[in-house]
Amino acid sequence: MKFLTPSENAVVKKDYNEAWSSMTVRVFSTVLPAFTAVVLPIIFFIIIYNISDTDTAAFRQITKLLPESAAAFGVKQKIFYCTVNFIFPIFFLLVPIMVASAVSACCFAGENERGTLETLFLTPLKPKRIFKAKFLGCISFAAIVTALSFAAFSITVSIGDILLSMPFFIDWNWLIIFFILTPAILLFCTALTAAAMCRGKGCFKSMQMSGYIATPLILLFLLQFTGLFVAGARTLLIASLAVALADAALVVAAEKSFVPQKLLFKPVK
Repeated sequence: MKFLTPSENAVVKKDYNEAWSSMTVRVFSTVLPAFTAVVLPIIFFIIIYNISDTDTAAFRQITKLLPESAAAFGVKQKIFYCTVNFIFPIFFLLVPIMVASAVSACCFAGENERGTLETLFLTPLKPKRIFKAKFLGCISFAAIVTALSFAAFSITVSIGDILLSMPFFIDWNWLIIFFILTPAILLFCTALTAAAMCRGKGCFKSMQMSGYIATPLILLFLLQFTGLFVAGARTLLIASLAVALADAALVVAAEKSFVPQKLLFKPVK
């Protein structure tokens, strides 16, 4: 990274190597994206492509969630539209949540458990610069995996759009999800895991903290099927803002707690 010093870049490279050597991180960085971005969309598409075009009462209830632009779609097209916009965002957002949590747990809590964090504190780098390098390294690692996952997901869904004669699936909602909500989630999961480590949490317990953001986001999209609301661009922007505000507080708290006196002499729970 050009905006980091050579010493900070060395910390980032070390964390990349340690993260990739972890089986948990490798699974979350390869198997999970492949399953959620390619396998699941293909399974859903095969099911939708082979269903009948019969209009049922349950289907009419679901179509009430569709915007006017989708009113002229056929039965299969409407079901695919609902799947892409109401279910697939959950699958996609699991990638940044789980990858960021796994990588940061490995590079923060894992390093503390391995006893190698003390070695870093003995280097000329100040604790704040070590935190900065590790924090940016975790985010960049998760961001790369997420971007590749979204690219694979876009190709898979676009093939479905072509076969069903539908317009390209990316709209304002997906743009907000990828360019605003996803970065906010990456920051949140990394900062939350780092803060958990600073409070003495171990690697596994630090990873569990990801449930604090995964659960409300899953509910946000699933509640759309009740017909109470539709998570449009405004709702997604509000959710992104809420996560961003939490990011600011968590990053400050984690950075302040990242000091040798608090970390090296605190028992890992």
